[in-house]
Amino acid sequence: MSFKKIGRKVIDVIFSLVIIVVLIALVTSYIGFQPYVVRSGSMEPEIHTASVAIVNENVNFYDIEVGDVVAFKLQTGELVTHRVIEITKIDGITHFMTKGDNNDVADGYTTNIQNYYGKTIYSIPNLGYFMDWMTSMQGRFIMIGAGLIMILLYMFMEEEKRIYS
Repeated sequence: MSFKKIGRKVIDVIFSLVIIVVLIALVTSYIGFQPYVVRSGSMEPEIHTASVAIVNENVNFYDIEVGDVVAFKLQTGELVTHRVIEITKIDGITHFMTKGDNNDVADGYTTNIQNYYGKTIYSIPNLGYFMDWMTSMQGRFIMIGAGLIMILLYMFMEEEKRIYS
């Protein structure tokens, strides 16, 4: 098999993978499954630092039970993923007391329907490093550059195929 054929196959596979990843991201986002990078070790050993937590935003707040891991937003805007250790009602409003599995004490504040994001259903270890890199300026430039090079190579191979056919 010639170098050109191998190069064409590699480009076809890469394009296919990119399309699949984009479609998966769009579909999961559309159905309410959001990925978030875990920034601390508070949920170790279940969810490690730099894991990507998959949060199902469609899980109803009132369906959460003690023991579930939920994602919620702090007043600072930071997204946190911790385990529900107690469910209480304060003035008729349901609140979750949460705690990181690796923390000695509860969070000290409660989560209510206003700052609840969803139920954490899965995590992918170490993928956060790649996601952080992809969203960095350097990562964006490299990804855009690699994409442009692949497009140019593909166009060059198609033109060469047309000329010699």
